[in-house]
Amino acid sequence: MADMLKNRYGFDDVQLLENATRREMLIALDELGRDVLPNDNVLVYYAGHGFLDSETGKGYWVPVDAVGTDQTTFLRNSSIRDELNTIAARGRHTLLIADSCFSGSLLRSGTRSLPPQTNSERYYQKVAQKKSVQIMAAGGVEYVDDNYRSTGHSPFTHFLLNELKYSNQPLLTVSELSQNVEKAVANNVSQVPETGVLQGAGDELGEFIFINVDVSVSGVPAERVKVKVNVTPTETPVTPYVSTPEVVIKTAPAASPNLLPMPTL
Repeated sequence: MADMLKNRYGFDDVQLLENATRREMLIALDELGRDVLPNDNVLVYYAGHGFLDSETGKGYWVPVDAVGTDQTTFLRNSSIRDELNTIAARGRHTLLIADSCFSGSLLRSGTRSLPPQTNSERYYQKVAQKKSVQIMAAGGVEYVDDNYRSTGHSPFTHFLLNELKYSNQPLLTVSELSQNVEKAVANNVSQVPETGVLQGAGDELGEFIFINVDVSVSGVPAERVKVKVNVTPTETPVTPYVSTPEVVIKTAPAASPNLLPMPTL
């Protein structure tokens, strides 16, 4: 995932935490919340264990140093929401991708209209300017598979990586990405991913947009293919970030919300 974001989608600040402890997760999220700038796009990717208390309805991420079923050693959803709220309050676009059991307990369902089939530049400019706080979850309040066909990935991450790797769109919104991932997962396993928003975090129906910087045009030499972008100057330099606890990616796309790449010859 880290390589995909850096090499294909231009994320220029990626922090990977493997087998992260509870403390390491909280430190990473806290530092990210302090560093985010107003125009930053932030992606937090978590792949690991999750837990839901059936009596209280409280959900958790389970770090590597968790002790059995002692919930005091887990990371509560309420703590994750607090950290995401801080990040979202400071940045432009925030996206959490959670690949764990019961990950759907973090989100509130919400829908966005899909972009026009013509891939209208105006549409992408509009949703890029509006604030977004989105969540993609591997499943709802359910257990999820963690080794799909011996790939080493869950079905959710397997099809997520496939969509990001093989998409031929220069611009890919979370709504488009999640729709394709949800269909692929549901068609192959008894699991249904969910997409929504973080309630009360200021979402304005904007979109986190993946910008494909690995552009190719059939029959045209690579040196003649360039990416054209429109950059709106800002008083403060933009330093995008991404964070992911557990198997984490703290990274930020190199592109600001106002960059709309188009292949030109």
